[in-house]
Amino acid sequence: MVTYGLIDIDNFTAYNQINGFEKGNDILIEFLKLGQKTLNPKTWGKFGSDEYLFVLNGSFNEHNHSIFELLKRSKEVLNITISIGVSEQVVNVEVKEIINLLRVNLLTAKGHGKNRICVT
Repeated sequence: MVTYGLIDIDNFTAYNQINGFEKGNDILIEFLKLGQKTLNPKTWGKFGSDEYLFVLNGSFNEHNHSIFELLKRSKEVLNITISIGVSEQVVNVEVKEIINLLRVNLLTAKGHGKNRICVT
Protein backbone atom coordinates (compact mmCIF):
# COMPACT_ATOMS: atom_id res chain seq x y z
CA MET A 1 0.00 0.00 0.00
CA VAL A 2 1.19 3.49 -0.88
CA THR A 3 -0.36 6.79 0.20
CA TYR A 4 -0.26 9.67 -2.26
CA GLY A 5 -1.17 13.24 -1.45
CA LEU A 6 -1.65 16.48 -3.34
CA ILE A 7 -1.53 19.66 -1.26
CA ASP A 8 -2.65 23.13 -2.27
CA ILE A 9 -1.93 26.30 -0.32
CA ASP A 10 -5.35 27.94 0.10
CA ASN A 11 -5.80 31.41 -1.38
CA PHE A 12 -2.17 31.60 -2.44
CA THR A 13 -2.82 33.90 -5.42
CA ALA A 14 -4.45 36.43 -3.09
CA TYR A 15 -1.54 36.03 -0.65
CA ASN A 16 0.90 36.92 -3.44
CA GLN A 17 -1.16 39.92 -4.52
CA ILE A 18 -1.33 41.28 -0.96
CA ASN A 19 2.18 40.43 0.26
CA GLY A 20 4.19 40.36 -2.96
CA PHE A 21 5.82 37.54 -4.88
CA GLU A 22 9.03 37.59 -2.86
CA LYS A 23 7.13 36.86 0.34
CA GLY A 24 5.08 34.27 -1.55
CA ASN A 25 8.28 32.52 -2.64
CA ASP A 26 9.49 32.57 0.97
CA ILE A 27 6.25 30.83 2.04
CA LEU A 28 6.68 28.18 -0.65
CA ILE A 29 10.24 27.45 0.51
CA GLU A 30 9.29 27.34 4.19
CA PHE A 31 6.30 25.12 3.45
CA LEU A 32 8.51 22.72 1.50
CA LYS A 33 10.84 22.48 4.53
CA LEU A 34 7.92 22.04 6.95
CA GLY A 35 6.41 19.28 4.83
CA GLN A 36 9.72 17.45 4.54
CA LYS A 37 10.23 17.60 8.29
CA THR A 38 6.64 16.75 9.27
CA LEU A 39 5.84 14.01 6.75
CA ASN A 40 9.31 12.51 6.22
CA PRO A 41 8.03 11.29 2.85
CA LYS A 42 9.54 8.87 0.40
CA THR A 43 8.94 11.53 -2.27
CA TRP A 44 8.01 15.18 -1.73
CA GLY A 45 8.10 18.12 -4.08
CA LYS A 46 6.46 21.05 -5.77
CA PHE A 47 3.81 20.10 -8.33
CA GLY A 48 2.39 23.06 -10.23
CA SER A 49 2.47 26.67 -9.05
CA ASP A 50 1.47 26.18 -5.41
CA GLU A 51 0.76 22.48 -5.11
CA TYR A 52 2.91 19.79 -3.52
CA LEU A 53 2.90 16.06 -4.12
CA PHE A 54 3.97 13.49 -1.56
CA VAL A 55 4.32 9.72 -1.52
CA LEU A 56 4.37 7.72 1.71
CA ASN A 57 4.97 4.01 2.08
CA GLY A 58 2.02 2.42 3.89
CA SER A 59 -1.64 3.24 4.45
CA PHE A 60 -3.28 6.53 5.34
CA ASN A 61 -4.01 5.13 8.80
CA GLU A 62 -0.28 4.66 9.34
CA HIS A 63 0.43 8.29 8.40
CA ASN A 64 -2.71 10.21 9.34
CA HIS A 65 -1.11 11.76 12.42
CA SER A 66 1.74 13.33 10.42
CA ILE A 67 -0.63 14.51 7.66
CA PHE A 68 -2.95 16.17 10.19
CA GLU A 69 0.10 17.61 11.96
CA LEU A 70 1.15 19.29 8.69
CA LEU A 71 -2.35 20.79 8.37
CA LYS A 72 -2.10 22.14 11.93
CA ARG A 73 1.51 23.37 11.79
CA SER A 74 0.99 25.18 8.47
CA LYS A 75 -1.49 27.44 10.24
CA GLU A 76 0.52 27.79 13.46
CA VAL A 77 3.99 28.29 11.97
CA LEU A 78 3.36 29.86 8.56
CA ASN A 79 -0.11 31.37 9.11
CA ILE A 80 -1.47 29.67 5.98
CA THR A 81 -4.11 27.03 5.46
CA ILE A 82 -3.79 24.08 3.13
CA SER A 83 -6.13 21.59 1.53
CA ILE A 84 -5.02 18.01 0.90
CA GLY A 85 -6.29 15.32 -1.44
CA VAL A 86 -5.12 11.85 -0.42
CA SER A 87 -5.45 8.47 -2.10
CA GLU A 88 -4.30 5.04 -0.99
CA GLN A 89 -3.28 2.79 -3.84
CA VAL A 90 -1.74 -0.54 -4.49
CA VAL A 91 1.54 -0.18 -6.31
CA ASN A 92 0.45 -1.03 -9.88
CA VAL A 93 -1.76 1.96 -10.71
CA GLU A 94 -1.17 4.34 -13.62
CA VAL A 95 0.32 7.69 -12.57
CA LYS A 96 -2.30 9.59 -14.57
CA GLU A 97 -5.09 7.81 -12.67
CA ILE A 98 -3.48 8.62 -9.32
CA ILE A 99 -3.08 12.30 -10.23
CA ASN A 100 -6.71 12.49 -11.37
CA LEU A 101 -7.90 10.94 -8.08
CA LEU A 102 -5.74 13.32 -6.08
CA ARG A 103 -7.09 16.34 -7.97
CA VAL A 104 -10.70 15.24 -7.39
CA ASN A 105 -9.99 14.75 -3.68
CA LEU A 106 -8.19 18.09 -3.46
CA LEU A 107 -11.11 19.90 -5.11
CA THR A 108 -13.50 18.13 -2.74
CA ALA A 109 -11.46 19.30 0.26
CA LYS A 110 -11.42 22.87 -1.05
CA GLY A 111 -15.13 22.71 -1.85
CA HIS A 112 -15.93 21.79 1.74
CA GLY A 113 -14.38 24.94 3.18
CA LYS A 114 -10.63 24.53 2.60
CA ASN A 115 -8.13 23.71 5.36
CA ARG A 116 -9.31 20.09 5.04
CA ILE A 117 -8.24 16.62 3.96
CA CYS A 118 -10.24 14.40 1.60
CA VAL A 119 -9.19 10.72 1.43
CA THR A 120 -10.25 7.86 -0.87
